Amino acid sequence: MEDSVNKSEAQKLLDRIIQSSLGVEDPTPEGYYEANGWIEMWGYSRTRTRNFLDLGVKNKLIEVIKLRKFVNGKIRHIKYYKEIK
Repeated sequence: MEDSVNKSEAQKLLDRIIQSSLGVEDPTPEGYYEANGWIEMWGYSRTRTRNFLDLGVKNKLIEVIKLRKFVNGKIRHIKYYKEIK
């Protein structure tokens, strides 16, 4: 009987955790842009832009963070990039 009570309490906690995270979108800090933003600014293809972004991160010229955003009705972790000055 105690196992079923613990599972029930554990399930309630899990449900609360899931509900608290659903629908929560992180705000985009100033100066951070998705890869698509950099594509528009630089005028290169998606692949070339991502290669440049990866190279910038590797050489510590660009900072990358992951933010939770709605994509097609679901929360996804999207990379945002900012120049390190």
